[in-house]
Amino acid sequence: MITYIVNTLFKNKKINESLAYAEQLNTEMKEYNNLFYDRYEIFYYNALVNNYSTYDVNKAIDLLKEMQQNRKVNKAPFYELFIYLNLATSYFDLEQFNQSIKHLNKLYLIDAFKKADETLKFKISIAELIIRYELKDGDLWKYRFEQIVKDYAGVLLKEINEKEKDFITILKNANDATTGLRDREINEKIHVYIDKYSEAEREDEIINYINWLKEKSHVK
Repeated sequence: MITYIVNTLFKNKKINESLAYAEQLNTEMKEYNNLFYDRYEIFYYNALVNNYSTYDVNKAIDLLKEMQQNRKVNKAPFYELFIYLNLATSYFDLEQFNQSIKHLNKLYLIDAFKKADETLKFKISIAELIIRYELKDGDLWKYRFEQIVKDYAGVLLKEINEKEKDFITILKNANDATTGLRDREINEKIHVYIDKYSEAEREDEIINYINWLKEKSHVK
């Protein structure tokens, strides 16, 4: 019940309240000689990382590194993926793009990623395109774009992924343009994209597409 409350408060952006209940969870975990500690330790870490990533990214990174050293936590396949993915996005938020791509590349090598749902892997690949765009290596970006389009051709054909298809099309045009996302014609396409998808579900995005487009293009 406490984990449910923690997650619900986080979803509603009540960060302080969520963290308070996370600490209550930690207290309850230690009751009865730590009877339920191992069972809920992962949920506790998850709550801390999710909340701190919204306002104290360095704290979130410290927690993720702590998770890496905790064998009971990192032996769970999903949480190995969780750790690397959140390290990649946290370093991205700090604009440490080399560190970000480093952890994303490590993620690609683990079994948990190889066994993950194809849609999740596709969304992670889109995050890679965003990070590589920030690294300003146009040739490598184009190479990875072509690989991703080939690898996920079936996913891109699904109507549910139209938002992603339109997004990476804008990225491709920006990579080809001299002025990138600030190109006037691309700015017009960004306006269309924002109008079309402003009400779309965002929780499935590893990196928020619209927020990033606005920031990089100066489109309001």
